[in-house]
Amino acid sequence: MPKLPPDHKFWDLSDYARPGAILLVRILLPTRIGAITLTWLFTIVGLISVILIFNRYALALAGGLLILKSLLDAADGEMARARNCPSHTGRYLDSINDLLLNGLLLFAIGIPLTVPVWEILLTWFSFQLQGTIFNYFYVVKRHQAWRYNKSNIRILASCPLSSGKPCSFICTSQDIYYILWMARLDNQ
Repeated sequence: MPKLPPDHKFWDLSDYARPGAILLVRILLPTRIGAITLTWLFTIVGLISVILIFNRYALALAGGLLILKSLLDAADGEMARARNCPSHTGRYLDSINDLLLNGLLLFAIGIPLTVPVWEILLTWFSFQLQGTIFNYFYVVKRHQAWRYNKSNIRILASCPLSSGKPCSFICTSQDIYYILWMARLDNQ
C-alpha cells in the first residue's frame, strides 16, 4: 500500500507483487524505461499467457507469465511515482489493459471448457465490480489518512515527459471515486 502512511497500511493479498515491483523499479530507474513501457510489457506478457491458456499449452509457463504480468502491472505505477511523473494517460491505459486482459483470461479458461458465454461475462462483471468497490474504499481510506487527494495528478515541472505542457485529461475511476467522496463530504 504505497499510497498510505505507515500507520494506515493494511495487508492486501491482491498486492502480492508490490515488493518485487519496487525492486524492479530500483533496477530500471536509471534506464529510459518508463511507466507506459511497463504497462505495454505487462499487456504483452498477459496476452501471451492468455494464448497459452486458451490453447492448453505450457500451462505452468502461462501461470508464471501471469505472475510476471502482475509484477509488471505493479511496477508501472511504482515507476511513475518514483519518477514523480504520474499521468492520466498511464492510469487510463493501465485500467483499460487490465480490463481487457481480465476478460480475455476468463474467456481463455472458459471457452475450451464449454462454459456458457453469459457465465463468463457474469464472472468478468463480478471481477470488475469487486475491483471497483475495492478502489472506491481504498480512495476513501487514502483521503482519510492524508486529508487530501494524494492521487491527484498535476503537470509536474520535474516530470521529464510533460515539459510543462498540458497533457491529456482522462477521468479515471479513481478520479470519479474522489469526486463522489468529496460530494459526500460536502453533503455532510
